[in-house]
Amino acid sequence: MIKTITQFEKATRKTLIDFREGNLDFRTKDSDSLQIIRHCVEKHYIENVKDLSEGFGEPSFMAINPRLTEKGMRFIRNTSPAYRLWLFFKGFSGFVTGVVSTVLAELLVYYLTH
Repeated sequence: MIKTITQFEKATRKTLIDFREGNLDFRTKDSDSLQIIRHCVEKHYIENVKDLSEGFGEPSFMAINPRLTEKGMRFIRNTSPAYRLWLFFKGFSGFVTGVVSTVLAELLVYYLTH
């Protein structure tokens, strides 16, 4: 059972990767997997999949040539640990650059005024 948003995000990412690799079965009976597939269909991460339950009761899906959308590929990329680490270092390097430029500007002002 999924209890946190982080677990839900990881499970959604795993489902999309499984779908991309051809390992996803839409006929699963696992309720968490069915809810994640429903979420992916509603968010348009997967195309050409119809939710036959129309949002009520146990989800069942009809898939005719399903494929992963660009939005789904972006979700996989944006939730990858490597991408998040890259964003952290990008932000950290911007912070360090700002600090260094401020210190250099203060040093320049100090040397020009004394």
